[in-house]
Amino acid sequence: KVFPKPVVRGIQMGLAYLLFKSAWGLVSKTPTGWESALPIAQLSIPWSMVLTLGAFIALTFFLMWKKDYASLGVFGFGIGMATLHLGPPDLTLHMALPRLLPLVPSWDQLWQGLILLALPQIPLSMGNSVYATADAARQYFDEKAAHVTERRLMLTMGFNDLVAALIGGVPVCHGCGGLTAHYRLGARSGGAPLMLGSIFLALAVFGGQTVMNVFRMIPFPVLGVLLAYVGFQHMLLARDLRGRQAWLTALLVLTLAIWTSNLAIGFVSAALFYHLWNGLAARYSHA
Repeated sequence: KVFPKPVVRGIQMGLAYLLFKSAWGLVSKTPTGWESALPIAQLSIPWSMVLTLGAFIALTFFLMWKKDYASLGVFGFGIGMATLHLGPPDLTLHMALPRLLPLVPSWDQLWQGLILLALPQIPLSMGNSVYATADAARQYFDEKAAHVTERRLMLTMGFNDLVAALIGGVPVCHGCGGLTAHYRLGARSGGAPLMLGSIFLALAVFGGQTVMNVFRMIPFPVLGVLLAYVGFQHMLLARDLRGRQAWLTALLVLTLAIWTSNLAIGFVSAALFYHLWNGLAARYSHA
């Protein structure tokens, strides 16, 4: 196989690191309106620390009590704290149909998009959005994920991107980290994407700016706690690695991801390293 399991596990570990990095950026960021500290006894505790600790407690509580409602519980905590501290948001409903912007690019724009955007993205999309996602689906759902093949993931991703481009949208991918987030936070059936899609469409049409006003209230540290949890769960996918070669290959992806913040570089380098190792081992074993 061109992309063996150690390489895929390395991608998953590298993505977990990037999730941790993003989570740290969120929990260490002071949201607008939360600049003042919370006075407790003789101490002045930054609100970012209070929000992080509170979100962690809320997440732990719901994971132990009602795991499927963990994300809702943490979001509820964030919105509740923001309402108490900043006041309620504007909840005036306005129906707003989205503006679809069909776009037919010129040949020059297509060429630039191919050279500057599409080709550099292919290694990462193949690694994270196709092979790592198919592997994670098999890890989480066993034989139920038999229909989640690399070919089908490429077909659906390509179709979605073509449709998005025609209506003025942006490129999208499946994303291995997104699968972990959905699975670990309770979305484990085929009904989950149907419900999510229906809810998002309804909110976009009937909620519009009102929904965004509510979501903007959620403090950054609260989102950071959820992101760190997903990163931790994603890192656990590497538990089944065995042998020095497998771990060195996976750690190469992780090391390059830490060094460059670019999974594609680690992905390609680790694949070359793995096959070079096998080639040299086979050559010297027959010598």
